[in-house]
Amino acid sequence: MAKVSEKGSPLFVLLIILLSVALVIVITVPQKIWDTEKLEKTQAEYNMNSIYQAEKFYHRLTKKYTTDTDVLLNTLAQDSTLKMAEKLVHYTNELRKLLNDYL
Repeated sequence: MAKVSEKGSPLFVLLIILLSVALVIVITVPQKIWDTEKLEKTQAEYNMNSIYQAEKFYHRLTKKYTTDTDVLLNTLAQDSTLKMAEKLVHYTNELRKLLNDYL
């Protein structure tokens, strides 16, 4: 009688290895894409909220809206109350970091 090989064909083993690698890629690549899309969506939402808040602040100062980003940014950069608010946020963040380091 002929001996039956338990190892199987080398071509069959290679096929199983390649299919296993393909399966891992098919599972991991979409997750990375979804994570990247989620990060981009979060950043876009933050940017849109920043633009909205800037326009709202500009409207409160001038009683009108603008589509010119240079005018908007210059107005925001020159406003003293906004500078004070930025300092307050900066000091609050520093305090939070110090407390986190202490705890």
